[in-house]
Amino acid sequence: MLYSMAATAPVPEPSMRVLVCPSGFKGSLQPDTAADCIEAGILAVEPDAKVRKVPLVDGGEGFTRALVASTNGTLHPTPVMGPVGEPILSFFGMLGQSQDAFTTTPTPKPKPKPKTAVIEMAAAAGLSLVPASCRNPGVTTTFGVGQLILAALGAGAERILIGCGDSGTCDGGAGMLQALGARLLDRDGLLRPRYEVVMEYIALDGLFDDCDLVLTAEGGIDDQTPWGKIPGEIARRAKNHGLPVIAIAGTIGPGARVNYDVGIDAFTCILQRPTTLDDAVTEAEMLTRESAETVMRIVAVGRMLGLSGRSNVL
Repeated sequence: MLYSMAATAPVPEPSMRVLVCPSGFKGSLQPDTAADCIEAGILAVEPDAKVRKVPLVDGGEGFTRALVASTNGTLHPTPVMGPVGEPILSFFGMLGQSQDAFTTTPTPKPKPKPKTAVIEMAAAAGLSLVPASCRNPGVTTTFGVGQLILAALGAGAERILIGCGDSGTCDGGAGMLQALGARLLDRDGLLRPRYEVVMEYIALDGLFDDCDLVLTAEGGIDDQTPWGKIPGEIARRAKNHGLPVIAIAGTIGPGARVNYDVGIDAFTCILQRPTTLDDAVTEAEMLTRESAETVMRIVAVGRMLGLSGRSNVL
């Protein structure tokens, strides 16, 4: 006697939720571009994945755009003097009301008070603005940064955040002060960790509760990464939520294994073959996208092992 049973429809596998929190690759990819490349690599493997992108910066290139985007602010193009004395078109930002870009329901967050402008030195005195033949720190100036400050004040700024990363100058801000007509003073200053300041304007911690995997990225992963670099700080926070963290790097330097101790579970380099620095920079978007795809293919293998119940064979 034959018995038949109705076929049971397979239970659909839930979409993976991936939080992408890259820094930039100095001289190559801005944080937002790196995030886009990683997203493309993820979706090539997991088309239904829910990807949340939060490009992060620590004061260098991309600092202004990241904070403006995360607070629904505005960008203001501004002509200034460049680091070697030539006129350039720079910019500053005015922060708006912070809003979670990944939820459909607006969630109230504290408004930056007072009215806050954000400036990155790299946009007026950055190394990328200094031709190789002119890289003499005795000549380059931060005068343009002072001009950005004046422009921000003219736009009504009551508080100004200045990111000092990726500078092509070494004048200690003397040129900036010249533009402002100020005397050189050092009184009642306060040094704060750069990541701590950025996190006041980017509501990241709330996103960890709604993801399964965290991908971060930076130009280089080495033994300095745990000391205030974005991937290290991301990993520490993600581990408080029990999340796996994978880092994608332009290069992997000496002592990089120390990052396992701060919560980075795995890291990989975007370079797939011996190449020149110029070629690596030119191909950075493609290499980052392909590296993210490779990471997600490995993650997919792990998921298949888990679903098949055979994960104990490894």
